Amino acid sequence: MKRIAQKKTLPANGPSVADSLRAREGGLTGAERKIAQALLAHYPASGLAPIAELAARARVSAPSVVRFVAKLGYDGYADFQRHLRRELEAASGGQDGGFAGQAAGNVSQTLRDADAGELEAAVALLANAKRPVYLIGGRFTDALARYMATHLTILRGGVKHSPSNTGAWCDQLLDIRRNGVLVAFDVRVYQEPVIGLVKAAARRGAAVILMTDEMRSPAARHATHVLSARTEGPCDWRSNIGMLALVEVMIAAVTAKLGTAARERIADYERMRDAASVMDL
Repeated sequence: MKRIAQKKTLPANGPSVADSLRAREGGLTGAERKIAQALLAHYPASGLAPIAELAARARVSAPSVVRFVAKLGYDGYADFQRHLRRELEAASGGQDGGFAGQAAGNVSQTLRDADAGELEAAVALLANAKRPVYLIGGRFTDALARYMATHLTILRGGVKHSPSNTGAWCDQLLDIRRNGVLVAFDVRVYQEPVIGLVKAAARRGAAVILMTDEMRSPAARHATHVLSARTEGPCDWRSNIGMLALVEVMIAAVTAKLGTAARERIADYERMRDAASVMDL
C-alpha cells in the first residue's frame, strides 16, 4: 500500500476528512476500511465520539484507530478531532453560522463530557435481551425516543416505544416490572408527566436510564443512570443534536456488545424487508 505522508495537522482550507477518506479508500487494509466506513456512515458524529466508541462501531481495536488517524497525517486522535471541529466551524459561516457553530459545539461537548461509566452501564442494560425496554419522550424528544426504539427493535426483541401522551404512559406502566428498563428523555422545559413516570417506574423496581440536558431534569433523583447532552443555542430554540449524537453512540455500542446475535438479527431483518419488497411488486 502506498504510504501516506506524515504531517502534524492538515490545513483548515485543505480537503475535508471525508474527502481524504474517500480518496484513499481503494488502498486501505481491511481494518482501515472498516474505520473509514464507520466514519463516513455517521459523519462527522462518529469521529467526534470517544475513541472506544468509534472502535466499537467499526469492530476494530482502539489502537487500530490510533494507527489509522496517524497514517492519515494527524498527530493523534485528539488532533484528528480538532480538525473535524475546525471543519465544522468553517462550514458554519454565513447567516446561520452562529447556530451551526453552536450545534457543532454541542455535539463535541456532549461526547467529550459523557460519563464513560454511566454510558457503559446503560449500554449493558440495553444489550440484555432478557430485560424488556420501554422508551418515552417529551413533546420534542419523543422523536428521539422513537428513533432509538426503531434501532433497538432491529437489534433485539422486547422493545416498546410509547407516544408522548400520558394515557399511553399509564398503560405502559402496568407492564413495567423489576426486570424492565425504562429509557426516558426529559429536557427543559421539564415535563411533570415524564418525571412522574420515572419516579413510578423506579418504585416498581425498574432500571431507569434518563437522557437529559446539561441542567439535569428533576427526574435524575429517581434514575438509575443519567446521561446528559448539551442543548444550548444562540436563539430561543434549544438544540437536540447533541442528544441525537449520544443516542447514536449508544446504538453503536449496543450493536457491538450484542455481536453475532445483532448481526444475525439485522441480516434476518434485511431478508424480510427484501421479501416484502418483492411481494409489493
